[in-house]
Amino acid sequence: MSKVTDQLLAAAHAAGNGDRDESLALTLALRERHFNAASELLGTGVFGEFHAELEKRFNSLDDLLRGIAAVGGIDCTHS
Repeated sequence: MSKVTDQLLAAAHAAGNGDRDESLALTLALRERHFNAASELLGTGVFGEFHAELEKRFNSLDDLLRGIAAVGGIDCTHS
């Protein structure tokens, strides 16, 4: 799962710059990556139970990014 933090920050930056489509494309790629990894690690039966929770969390992330893109910015710089 390397570079996940970088991809999350890139999604936040895209949303902060008003690029909603780019931010959602980045989280879609992360979503698919996590679903594939979880499916391989957990097997079909357990993954079926886990899928709904993972989907819910990614939907919340997408909602947050849509909101950020709508208001036009956040500060992602490190102090």
